[in-house]
Amino acid sequence: MSASLSLIVILHNMPEQAWNSLLSLTADYQKGVSSTEYEVIVVENSSGNNIPPHRIKQLPENFKYVLREEPGVSPAPAIKHALTLCRGENIGLLIDGAYVLTPGVLTYALQALRLYKAVVAVPGYYLSQQGKDGGIGSSIVEYEQNLLRSIHWKTQGYSLFREATFNPGNRNGQFHPFMESNAFFFPKAAINERTVDESFALPGGGSLNLHIFRQLCLSLETAPVILMGEGCFHQYHGGVSTSNNSERDERVKTFKQQLDAYWPGGFKAVTREPLFFGHISQEALPFVQHSIEAGERRFSRLKSSAKPVWEDDRSIGVSNGETIEEP
Repeated sequence: MSASLSLIVILHNMPEQAWNSLLSLTADYQKGVSSTEYEVIVVENSSGNNIPPHRIKQLPENFKYVLREEPGVSPAPAIKHALTLCRGENIGLLIDGAYVLTPGVLTYALQALRLYKAVVAVPGYYLSQQGKDGGIGSSIVEYEQNLLRSIHWKTQGYSLFREATFNPGNRNGQFHPFMESNAFFFPKAAINERTVDESFALPGGGSLNLHIFRQLCLSLETAPVILMGEGCFHQYHGGVSTSNNSERDERVKTFKQQLDAYWPGGFKAVTREPLFFGHISQEALPFVQHSIEAGERRFSRLKSSAKPVWEDDRSIGVSNGETIEEP
């Protein structure tokens, strides 16, 4: 098989959520794409709660599963190992394997990558408000797994929008700068040894995903491409940054401090004017409407204050691949 896309999925200690995520990456679920067009490199950092072997045997032939004994708490080494196994000319990355994707993600990502040498980003959502808020973990996990069964997502993938809410990484919608994407794609040539920085060694990698996303979005001439009508939906699993416990705020503060130290003036969302690609389902329309309304408020506010709408475009001298002429 000569795949044009290698999709990396990193897993740890969440077998039920991970299994749903992997099912959403199969060619039986993803529409308009053949299993020969992509491969999925699944790397699980071992815990006492791995995906059961009988399920691993059920994975399609274009999936490769690797179980690692990882002495640290960051996914960075697993990502680097996965990159050595990738055969595609393009890479997809899901650092947190708890995300379920809508069924148009892969076909539109592949189409966009053929047209643009750019980061192709999927907007992020929480599967439910309960999962976003956190609380008693076992009850939220049970609620969300019951929700998945009730909406028949395996055959009606866009029903994932039914109770969803925006992820904080793009909480104002698609016309605001993206802080991150939890499922994004890019040319393999754009990533190197330094991109996946192993000094992000805090639990879960800390803010490694945000760091990689911003680096890649600024390193490519073409602006990021947003699959506006698609989504990746986080399933609650008591992860390091989504659990509602007494240590969460302090942990997130530590993540931010480390991330800010890498970026002059501190880390910020990617302020590049995006391109939009793909179709918009009926289920996604309320989120698109919210994005438009929030975007109008943002554009009006910045115009009244004479501030640039897409600051990063000006700083790197491009706008959707066209050189900006300075006044």
